[in-house]
Amino acid sequence: MPKLSSIYDKYHDPNQLNSVRTFRNKAVRESNRSRQLTGTYYWIPRPERKNRYELVTFTDQEFGDTSPHIMWSRYILPMISQMWEVELPQLRRRLGNCYTALPRGRVIKGEAGFQIVHGGNYGGRGWENKIKRQFNIGRSPCNLIQDQYEVILSDDLRKLERLLNRELGLDAVTPQESITYESIMESIDEASSLMDSPVKAGKKYRVYTDLDPKSLLMVLDRIKATLGGWVTDYGLVIWKRDDADHNTVAKQFGITRKSVAFYLTPADYDYDEEDNKLVTDIEVETSEFSGRDNINAVMDDKTILGLMKLIEQRREQLGSVTSDDLEDLMNDLNDGDY
Repeated sequence: MPKLSSIYDKYHDPNQLNSVRTFRNKAVRESNRSRQLTGTYYWIPRPERKNRYELVTFTDQEFGDTSPHIMWSRYILPMISQMWEVELPQLRRRLGNCYTALPRGRVIKGEAGFQIVHGGNYGGRGWENKIKRQFNIGRSPCNLIQDQYEVILSDDLRKLERLLNRELGLDAVTPQESITYESIMESIDEASSLMDSPVKAGKKYRVYTDLDPKSLLMVLDRIKATLGGWVTDYGLVIWKRDDADHNTVAKQFGITRKSVAFYLTPADYDYDEEDNKLVTDIEVETSEFSGRDNINAVMDDKTILGLMKLIEQRREQLGSVTSDDLEDLMNDLNDGDY
């Protein structure tokens, strides 16, 4: 049976996509009742009745990379388009990067068994059992873990509500509340690999391979040093630049010459109400290791775009926008075709 991700790629009409998804999910569950799965899930509101939501799952075994920001753009928006009869181009234009607008989470497997990670934003009847059935983990040890990584951001939720013309009654937090928490460090460690250090014998260094924008911002806050990076076909690869060079990481991860190497450096800081030092600006440069001075490929990456959006939100929350910033903005507006 072909993977669901390959089937999805053949269908662009939202109605066809939703029908294929429903049929394929049922077939997978029936043919793999004993196969335990991991991955990402979303709760999508139905228009028929208020507070009715549909569970949509994306398993690692079927999709490989189930990062929420990827699933949102590629699959969730077409489903919302079909359910709510909203033009897909309009959704993509107005909600393209708003993947924190709805309840979501992930199922992971650790040493102690399975964990359902969630943001505490959805309390529909029997929601835990529905997730267990979809991932075939109903009879396995399973813990519920509430993680701020999965919270709903108020800005994204309001955009979705305005577009659907309905208040969804969901709990949300501001971007500032979301990006200053500590518990995300655990999910960062889960999304990384430990490598033997080429610099110091007997030491290891961490390479992050499955970061979303908020996690990447937390890495910058914590490390406060230049990061090395590769833009690859399967996503970003990030590590502390002093621990290894680009060639070393490329060999360990089988990164091809088509990829683009870059540096990511915190350029400015501010402090929150609890006196935590937070990154409010970054510098991005391409590296000579890739042989390609393609800064556009780096800046067009979805994770980097999301990172820039979060930094701008953080600057607004912290009041880090200066008069010079405003003057530059006004000059750009005066010089542009407005």
